[in-house]
Amino acid sequence: MTYKISVIMPLYNVGKYLPASMASLFAQTLSDIQVICVDDGSTDNTLDTINRYASTHDNLVVMTQQNSGAAVARNRALAAAEGEFIAFLDPDDWYPDENVLEDLYHAASTNGALVCGGSLVEFFDDGKTVAQLEKPRNKCEFHEDGWIDYSDYQYDYFYQRFIFDSAFLKEEHLDFPEYRRYQDPPFFVSAMAKAGKFYALSRPTYCYRMVEKHVSWNEEKLSHLALGLRDVLETSRSYGYPDLHRTEAVRIFDLYRTWFEEVLDSSDGQLFEALKALEASIDVDFANNHRKTVNCKRSLQCLTRRYELEHPARLEGPELQADAFEEPSASQPKVCQNRPRVMTIVAGEGNAALFEKTVESLDRQAYANHQIVVLSSEKRIEDLAKIEAVAQAASFEPRSSDGIAADLNRCLSNGAWDYVHVLHPGDLMEPNALERLVGESEGSSASLCLYGTEFFFTNWEAYSRFAKTSISETTESVIERQEGADALVKALCAQNVPLPCLHQFISRKATKNQPLFDDGAPLLSFCGFSMSAAFSNQGVLIDPSPLYKARIDDSRETLVLNPRSMKSVALEALLGLMLYSPPSHHQAPCDETSNQTYAASLIERLLAPAKTDNDPIGHPSETPLEQMVLQRIEELSCKIDAPNPEAAENKKLKNELSRIKKSKSYRLAKRFSKAYGSVKKVLSRK
Repeated sequence: MTYKISVIMPLYNVGKYLPASMASLFAQTLSDIQVICVDDGSTDNTLDTINRYASTHDNLVVMTQQNSGAAVARNRALAAAEGEFIAFLDPDDWYPDENVLEDLYHAASTNGALVCGGSLVEFFDDGKTVAQLEKPRNKCEFHEDGWIDYSDYQYDYFYQRFIFDSAFLKEEHLDFPEYRRYQDPPFFVSAMAKAGKFYALSRPTYCYRMVEKHVSWNEEKLSHLALGLRDVLETSRSYGYPDLHRTEAVRIFDLYRTWFEEVLDSSDGQLFEALKALEASIDVDFANNHRKTVNCKRSLQCLTRRYELEHPARLEGPELQADAFEEPSASQPKVCQNRPRVMTIVAGEGNAALFEKTVESLDRQAYANHQIVVLSSEKRIEDLAKIEAVAQAASFEPRSSDGIAADLNRCLSNGAWDYVHVLHPGDLMEPNALERLVGESEGSSASLCLYGTEFFFTNWEAYSRFAKTSISETTESVIERQEGADALVKALCAQNVPLPCLHQFISRKATKNQPLFDDGAPLLSFCGFSMSAAFSNQGVLIDPSPLYKARIDDSRETLVLNPRSMKSVALEALLGLMLYSPPSHHQAPCDETSNQTYAASLIERLLAPAKTDNDPIGHPSETPLEQMVLQRIEELSCKIDAPNPEAAENKKLKNELSRIKKSKSYRLAKRFSKAYGSVKKVLSRK
């Protein structure tokens, strides 16, 4: 027997809703309808209930299957359908009146429509109607009968309002992708795109129940969600629907992005692959560089890149390898033990999980003669010692009250090393980074190798905060490989490259058996040594390759991402360490006057934002250098030389004064005032 319409209904634990939906269905005035219900392994009374209806309705077909999802159920029903048209009814919804199917069939058959549909009415469980959405956002209602080109519609939800020509679906091989989530929009959009247009009725044709649904997201469901979104994006691009493309991207960014972030870390790679495919399907040019479309694509890139870096062992196949350099093969032995000794210190604030990620990254290094030291609080060390992988790979040093620089110097004095570098908890390194850095340092006369950074982000908020700094996401695109006395200044003068983007790989010969780090401000303890070594006869080598992977999250110090603050730090380090009382391991390039002239020239270059073809380093900015130096000195003097700090109203200022006066930064800052006079004289002679 051939029916006019086959109504398809998948069922899963919906026994309490079936009476309402079946009542509206069997009340339809269109008598020649077929009803196909597929029970998807329900565990409540759903199957018993629908079988009772089947016993009294010959046109009701009941099919059963193990729980496989609504898409599989609908596809089975499609294969068995005998109607001229196909309708879809969800078991918790209903038809608004008894004439719906007859009106749809009459409009479709009379007008020769492949797809025909009406408006949507949304109800809460208490029967109240959902307030209509503001126009033009509401695409769920039509205001007059007639043809609509899908290119003018470009919407992907609530396909249940429509009926579809059965022969058309079979000829075009249109069915539901067998996803656990988001299988409806790909089917609907593909059908609309292939039909090209549809016949619309202004009357309501579907009542959609608004229920509070709790979805327990797992990797499979989110992977299928991502693939469904990808399918719609690809169809929209193939058929030329930019509005739909933007709609999908906005939906991903505003709604689904946080779910992906929450689950990806614990996934085994399936979700990662789905998100890579989803990101690749977003075409920002096709969407006319729509802001949220651009943000959506960038957020997925940040998310998948973080997973690549943090979980390379979960990814299979060379196309999914996380790092830019090849992993050592299993047949290749690690480097001989008679090579130079490298000490890596993991120091800073962070939870045990961040320390674990960093230690795992270091433990994957191809370079064997390598010691990992974790410098942290006693409580954190106690937690880390319980993690077998960390305990086997690293040794532990407790933090003291003497400050980070003193703790770093203690670690160095207690160990045997030829090269040392420091990582922040949560940051990572390329697997061949140490092998490369040792090779470059051994082949150079430089005592300090600065290597480049790629920033990666824990979430979109972290990326947004970073993006406002205008810092380049990788040093490789803005710094050239270079060596010599000017190397660091050239790097700092490069656009958008503050000092923390360059990480230090330090040779023991740079220390001259002196403490390596200054015990002043924590940031200066690192930057100060860089400046000292950079302008000494020992020199510096810069490799811009992003061997270092810096994690950016909400806890990362704002100063690290602030180029203006970093230039102030660089200025402090240069004035204090180059012009007056340099450390005993520092060798000035020549006499004091020449040294001052040279330093003043370097400061001038450092602060110069502009570049020309004739002067690739830069030329002085319009703001007089002495004004910039004076402003910084005045800021420090105001903090240090307050006549009565106890009477100061600003508690924060008093705490800062106390901290500074207990450190070498106090004496260093005092020297700035004296240094300024000499710098000003040098500049006036130029």
